[in-house]
Amino acid sequence: MIKKILLIALIFIYGCGSGIEKEKVKAEIQKKKDEIIGLETEIRALEEDLKNNGMSDTVFKILVSVKKINAEIFEHFHNVNGVVEAVKEAYISPEIGGTIKSINVKEGQRVKRNELLAVLNSRVIKSSIFELKNSLKLADILFQKRAGLWKKNIGSEIQYLEAKNQKESLENKIKTLNEQLSMTLIRAPFDGIIDNIGKKKGELAVPGLPIMQIVDISSVFIKADVSEAYLSSVKNGDESTITFPSYSGIIRKGKIIRIGTVINPQNRTFQVTLKLTNSNEVLKPNIVAVLELSDFNDAKAMIVPSIIVKNDSEGSYLYRLKKSEAGSIAEKVYVKPGKANKDMIMINSGIGFGDEIILKGYNLVKNGSLVKIAGNPEDEGKNE
Repeated sequence: MIKKILLIALIFIYGCGSGIEKEKVKAEIQKKKDEIIGLETEIRALEEDLKNNGMSDTVFKILVSVKKINAEIFEHFHNVNGVVEAVKEAYISPEIGGTIKSINVKEGQRVKRNELLAVLNSRVIKSSIFELKNSLKLADILFQKRAGLWKKNIGSEIQYLEAKNQKESLENKIKTLNEQLSMTLIRAPFDGIIDNIGKKKGELAVPGLPIMQIVDISSVFIKADVSEAYLSSVKNGDESTITFPSYSGIIRKGKIIRIGTVINPQNRTFQVTLKLTNSNEVLKPNIVAVLELSDFNDAKAMIVPSIIVKNDSEGSYLYRLKKSEAGSIAEKVYVKPGKANKDMIMINSGIGFGDEIILKGYNLVKNGSLVKIAGNPEDEGKNE
């Protein structure tokens, strides 16, 4: 047929003008040949595509793949937002008031437990200790004399007791002032990082008002509020997958170490706490964490991809493989879906274990459509 078309085209060219140059005719012939080659290539490609999809001139078969329904483990999760907190965090304030004599650390500096952080002015305390020590020397001499006389039954008992009380009172005052003197040296309560220094040298430090903040983030807590609807499904020791919106590449596993005993009446939630090691210190306090908590599991579930379950006016359905005299066909089956997790869904009823469910090609078939199973040798030569 194609050759006839070419011949007619050539006759037409010659008939339109005998004066056309020979080279122009040859060029036109070559052009038509190129068009023929292009058409033949397209035809072969379409025929190959037809063959690959299980279709022929006599029988229309849709290429599908199937999944055999077996008992599988299915677990359903829900996500809750939580917050990262440092296990060790403290706002450092002095136990006594005084002018700051020196700040011995910088923001971001790592410190060890008991390392000196700041010093308060202690001149008054030291002066008081010096005076009391001088008074104590005199009181001690007086006490020793009174004690010696008392042993010899000279003098009254009251004089002996007054001298003793004076000496012990001065010793106690000096001890108290030494303790206050030690309070002027502000030390780190644990190993950590100085995160914020809010006071400067020369400013007044007041008990209860922070001078600086120290934090240790080598390990962190994650605390999240969970709806009371999940109270019965969340238990101590449950493992959770944890992601962080601030760090898309970080995924951690953690176990619940504590479940709150009180329901918050404002939002009807209870608190769960997890603990994570943070040796690289990438997790920072107060960043958001997303916890994936399990609330349902079934060790013998029927599971299919969610995408193959369709809906119409009668309900949810999918296609099951059925054998017939004509070969394999697609059978429309109404099912009762259960819980879904990501791209998989549990089927509660409508199909059974051992059924073969159509996956690839599910959107091409209809009830009763002839199908060809991908990779099935027995299906290759049937009614092609």
